[in-house]
Amino acid sequence: ALKILLPAERKLCDRVFFGFSSTADLSFTDVCRESTLQLLNFADAIAIGSRSPERLPRVLNMFETMRDHLIPEFESMFRDQYSGLLRSKATTVWKILGEAIRGIFMEFTNLIRQISLEEVNLEGELHPITSYVMNYLCAACRSRKTLEQVFEGDYGVPSKEYPKIEDRVHSSSNLSEQMGLIMGLLESKLIAESKLH
Repeated sequence: ALKILLPAERKLCDRVFFGFSSTADLSFTDVCRESTLQLLNFADAIAIGSRSPERLPRVLNMFETMRDHLIPEFESMFRDQYSGLLRSKATTVWKILGEAIRGIFMEFTNLIRQISLEEVNLEGELHPITSYVMNYLCAACRSRKTLEQVFEGDYGVPSKEYPKIEDRVHSSSNLSEQMGLIMGLLESKLIAESKLH
């Protein structure tokens, strides 16, 4: 839609209304409004869905796609005065996706707190909670740049080339604090279990 259909529609409107740029902009916005809103509503539905920790990769993927592709394309295609609503909606949905990521991490933290230690591993093997939490955090860290952006609340105008973490001036981040909290919860659960042996 963003690479072929909408650009083709833009060219068509510009040709048909050559010399009347305001009319071309209005026509383009009118023709594309409904399909564009449907596209954004899909992303919105992903954002407002369940906060289950297993959904993190999908929501991260949607957030990154919007940041790196959709919003920059919107900025270039919907550049006129008539398209402000569509640009605003895209940015709003992108921010809602960021809040969903934060919510998923909060739900993950709550899940760790609620895990019961009733099933004691008497053989002294690696506790399943350790594997679960560490695998989850390792998978999440593959998107560290995005998570840093989300936890810092950095929702400035996205660009195709988001700066590297090392290039930014933040010495510590909310993501580091969140990871520390999760690791602390894991440690306290394992200490509590060790007392049952």
